[in-house]
Amino acid sequence: MTSASASASARLLVPFLVLSMAALFGHFPVAPDLQWVDSFPALLTLGVAVLVEVIAYFVPWLDTPLPQDFCAPFQL
Repeated sequence: MTSASASASARLLVPFLVLSMAALFGHFPVAPDLQWVDSFPALLTLGVAVLVEVIAYFVPWLDTPLPQDFCAPFQL
């Protein structure tokens, strides 16, 4: 994974993580379509995803196989 793809995933995940934290702690009301963000499982999942991305960015041997191994089953 290049730094561009790492920053792209961080730009995608971090705002949802912050939104989930704000909604869960009652600082930001969410629309009915986004009620899934206002849950502990969403906060936990987004937190783990951000943590994996950060660790994969700094560990070179984990960074390289990460996209191929997880995305391969979803390719057509």
